[in-house]
Amino acid sequence: MSMRLKVTDWVDGTRWRWQLEEQDGRFVADHTVRLDPKSREYQGFCDLARYVDYHAPVVKPPEQLQQLGAWIGEQVFGGLRTALRERAQLPAEAVQVLVPEAAQVLLERPFEIACFADGKRFDAVGVRLAYQAEAAVSAAKSSGPDLRLLAVFSLPVRANPLNLRRERYQLQQLVRRLQQTGGLAVELRVLQYGATRQTLSDTLQEADGWDVVHLSGHGQRGELLLETDDGGEDPIDTQSLGELLEPARARLKLLLLDACYSGAASHAAARVQVGLDAVRDAGTEAAAAPAAPAIETQATPLPSLGHALAGQLDCAVLAMRYPVGDGFATELMLALYEKLLAKHPLPAALHLALQRALKQDLAPSALAGLTPVLLGARAGTLQLAAPQRTGPITLPTTGLRIGFEKQPERFVGRLQPMLRASQALAPHSLRRAVLFHGMPGAGKSACALELAYRHELGRFSGYVWYQAPEAGSDIASALYNLMHEIQRQLNAPELGLTTALDDPKRFSHYTLPRLRALLEERALLLVLDNLETLLTDSDQWRIPLWGEMLHTLLAHQGLSRVVLTSRRVPAALAHDERVQVEPIHALSFAESVLLARELPRLRTLFAAEADHALLRQTLRVVQGHAAARAGSRGAVGRQRRAARRLLRRGRHARGPEQAAARAVRAGPAGLDRRRARPANAHRAAALRLPVQAGGGGPRARGGAGQLGRHACAAGGGGRGRGGGAGRTRAGAGTGAEGVAGGRVGGCDALRPGRSAVHTRPLRHPPRRGRGGTGRCRRRTAAGH
Repeated sequence: MSMRLKVTDWVDGTRWRWQLEEQDGRFVADHTVRLDPKSREYQGFCDLARYVDYHAPVVKPPEQLQQLGAWIGEQVFGGLRTALRERAQLPAEAVQVLVPEAAQVLLERPFEIACFADGKRFDAVGVRLAYQAEAAVSAAKSSGPDLRLLAVFSLPVRANPLNLRRERYQLQQLVRRLQQTGGLAVELRVLQYGATRQTLSDTLQEADGWDVVHLSGHGQRGELLLETDDGGEDPIDTQSLGELLEPARARLKLLLLDACYSGAASHAAARVQVGLDAVRDAGTEAAAAPAAPAIETQATPLPSLGHALAGQLDCAVLAMRYPVGDGFATELMLALYEKLLAKHPLPAALHLALQRALKQDLAPSALAGLTPVLLGARAGTLQLAAPQRTGPITLPTTGLRIGFEKQPERFVGRLQPMLRASQALAPHSLRRAVLFHGMPGAGKSACALELAYRHELGRFSGYVWYQAPEAGSDIASALYNLMHEIQRQLNAPELGLTTALDDPKRFSHYTLPRLRALLEERALLLVLDNLETLLTDSDQWRIPLWGEMLHTLLAHQGLSRVVLTSRRVPAALAHDERVQVEPIHALSFAESVLLARELPRLRTLFAAEADHALLRQTLRVVQGHAAARAGSRGAVGRQRRAARRLLRRGRHARGPEQAAARAVRAGPAGLDRRRARPANAHRAAALRLPVQAGGGGPRARGGAGQLGRHACAAGGGGRGRGGGAGRTRAGAGTGAEGVAGGRVGGCDALRPGRSAVHTRPLRHPPRRGRGGTGRCRRRTAAGH
C-alpha cells in the first residue's frame, strides 16, 4: 500500500476536502469536493442501487454505471486521478482512505466506479480502496503453529432459504485440498445447525484463538442474524457482536461479514426465479412505499458494522455494501480463500476473486462487483501465510472415511430436523438417539450423513456406519454384521462383540453389557441405516435381540449417540423420550427452486426468460428429480432436451405421483427401481406438488438416489406457510424481486392452467436477505 487518502475539512456529504499523501506523510495532491445535491448524479452517488433500478427501463445498468462513474471521477476526485493512475497496478494496489467519525456516510458511496479521464474505472485498473478510522493504530498479532479458520453459517428456520451448506461444503473441500496438495497447516472449524450466541462464544474463547472468523447468513441494518436454541432468529448488533468477538482479538486478523441487509421473501423470490411473477419496477414501488429519510442519514449496516468492528478488534474486515446474491457470495468467498492462502495480499485476492465470481455466476447483478468493501487499518496489506505441516505421515485407523459414504455434494433444506438432531447429539443432551423416518427417497440417509460430517471434529472419538439388509434379503446375520462393523470401524477386533451371537442368553448377559460399557467410556457415533427391513408389518422387531440391542444403545449414560433411519418408526421407539424422532418430507417450492439452481442441466434455464416455461413444467412434474438425469455438464440445448424428455415421460403417466415416479424411473443406470415408488402421493396431489420419489440411501446411485441424498427437504408442518401478497424490493434492482401470491409452497403457482406473467427477463437470484410479507428486510436468499 503506497498512498493514503484523508478526508479533511468535512462539512457534510456534499462538501469536504481530499488530501492524498505518501505513507510517510509527504503531500501528493488535494481536491476540494463541492457537489450539487439536486443533481441526478448525486442521487445515484448516494443510493446507487435505487438509482440503477429506477432508470433501468430507459438506460441499461452498465451504461448507467459508466456515466455515473465519469461524473464521480470528475466531480469527486478531480485532479487526484492523475496521481492515483500513476500508482495503480494489477491485480490491485490499495489506497487507505482515512474516514473521520463524522464522515462515515462515505462508506456507502460507490467510489470504485469512478473513472479516470480515459474512461477506465478505478477497480478495473487495480485501485482498491480500504477504509479505516482516522485514529486507527495496528498492534502486533499473535500466531500459532497452524492457520485457524472459524466459519459460522447461521440460518434460522423461518428465514429465507440460503444454500449455506454448499458454501460450507466447498470451503471444507478447498481446505482439504490445500492440506493434501500443498501440505498447509490449516484448521477449519464449522458451526452450523445451531449457530447460537452460546456456541459461538464457547468456540471464540478457545485458548488457541482464531486467525479468520467468517460469519455467513442473513443481515439487517446494523445487525447480523444468529440462531436461538430452537432455531429462531437472534439479531445481534455491533456492540454485542464486538463483545462476543473480543476473546479472539489477540489473534484475529480477518473478519468476513458475508451478509447483506435486504433481500426477497423466500416464496416471492422463488416465484420470480421461475417466471411466475414479474420483477417489480422500483420506481412504482418507491412511489407506493412510505417516505424514506433523507439520503444523507440512511445507514448501510454492514460497512458501518464492519467499520466499528475493524477499529474495536484491530483486524481487517470484508463486508457487503449492497445485497449479495447467494451463489455469487459463495463463489466470491471460495475464490477469496484460495487467493489468500496462495499468499496474495487481501486487496489483490479480492480483485482476483471478484473476477472469478463474476464469470462463474450465471447472471450477476450490475452492482455485484461493487458490493464487497474493505475496512480497517490492516485491510490494505494483510497477507495470510499458512505454515507447512510437519511430522511423519500416518494412516487413519478410525473416522468417517472408514465406513461412511463420502459427504453428499448437495444438500438443501432440512433446517428444523437438522437443528433438533444437532441438539440431540450435544454432550449435555438427555437424548441418546435421533430417528429420521419418511417416504422412500426423501433424504433420510442423506440427513444422517450430513449430521455425521457436521460433527466430524471435536465431538466424537469414533464413528460407525451400518446399513441393514435390503428388503427380501436374509436378515439372520444382520446383528453379527453390526457387531463386526463396530469392531472393524473402531479398529478394535479385541472387543469380542461377535463371540456370543449363537447364544441369545449369553449375548444378553455378556455382549450387551460390554457394548454399554464401550458407549459410556468412549464418545461414539453409531449410524444404523434402513432399519425398516428389520421390522414386521406391525413395526415390531423381527429378531427380538434387535430390540434388546437398541435398548442397550439408549440405556447408557455416556456421551455416545445413535442415529437411526427408517421408512417406518419402530413401535418401541415411537414414544421413547430418549429418541428425537424427526419426519422427513418433500421439498418446499422455494427449496425446489434452490436445488434446481445447483443442478448442472437445470441451472442455465434460469438465465433466459424463454426457458422459464420449460423450467416450471419440469419442476411441476418431477420437482428436483430432473437433476438426477442432468448431472453431467452440457450445452444449454442438451439441457433443454433433457428437461423435455423428462416431461414427455411424465405426461404419459396418470396423475402427478405416477408422472413423477415415471420420470424418475427413466433415470440413469444404477437407479434402484424397487425404491422408486412415490410415497405421500395424496399429499402431493392435494397441493399440486410433484412427489419425492426414488431411492435415497447413501449407497444408491444416480436418479432418485442422488436426489434423495442431495435434495433434503423442509421437514414437518408449518414451514410451507407464509403470507399473502407481499411486496419485495431488491436493493436497487440488482436482484430478484417479486410479488408473493398464494401459499408458500407454490401450490397455486403450479396449478394446471395458472398463467405466469412476467414483464422483464429474470437476471438475478434472490439475495441473502431476511424477509416475509411487506418490504424486504434482510440479507440474501439463496442462489450457495
